Amino acid sequence: MIFTIDDPDRGETLQIGFPAKFSDDLNFKRSPAPFFGQHTDEALTGIGLTEQELEELRDEGVIDVPPK
Repeated sequence: MIFTIDDPDRGETLQIGFPAKFSDDLNFKRSPAPFFGQHTDEALTGIGLTEQELEELRDEGVIDVPPK
């Protein structure tokens, strides 16, 4: 269930795998886990917030600046 994956930004990291192993064909590694807040803008614009509203939330400290 636990495996290591090489992350280009963080180096080798531990990841949690899928708990059920049906066959070797399905036993593959995915991409590294996202950084905290990496998809915040995408998620919030997906529910209708504007770029101006995102900036206001950043200025108020409600959401963090996305990682680079």
